[in-house]
Amino acid sequence: MQDEPFLVQLRKLTMARYLCRWGYPSDDRAHYRRIRFRFEDAKIIFLDAERIGVLKATCEGPHWFIHQLQILPRFQRKGIGTAVLTSLLLEAREEAGRVSLDVLRDNPARRLYQRLGLYVESSTDLELRMTVSFAISKQISFEQRAADV
Repeated sequence: MQDEPFLVQLRKLTMARYLCRWGYPSDDRAHYRRIRFRFEDAKIIFLDAERIGVLKATCEGPHWFIHQLQILPRFQRKGIGTAVLTSLLLEAREEAGRVSLDVLRDNPARRLYQRLGLYVESSTDLELRMTVSFAISKQISFEQRAADV
């Protein structure tokens, strides 16, 4: 739990304006509650030795659900979110899995998710459920046999 102060600050910096706009609670108690949800699935993202973000994703079989992906604003738009998500998507692809997440409609991260192949599966007035599924890919090969002479 030593990372909680960092995670609260990260959440405030990355989510407060969206939460306020949509009427979600944005006090410290609400931030701590959200951070503690599935805390065991959280991975701190480091650049060199500096904490710069968090990925919280749950894996059940070949299916992943991303609860949070947040990068400090000064490190956004530098390819870090793309690298983190690409790594998870590659793992899901190897297992013929599925990756889903919920994103607020006006969160610009939505463009990143679309660029990486996630599509809107369902929606509410506030959020979009985005997903991508990977089919089983079997390698087909051909062998040329020598003709009987």
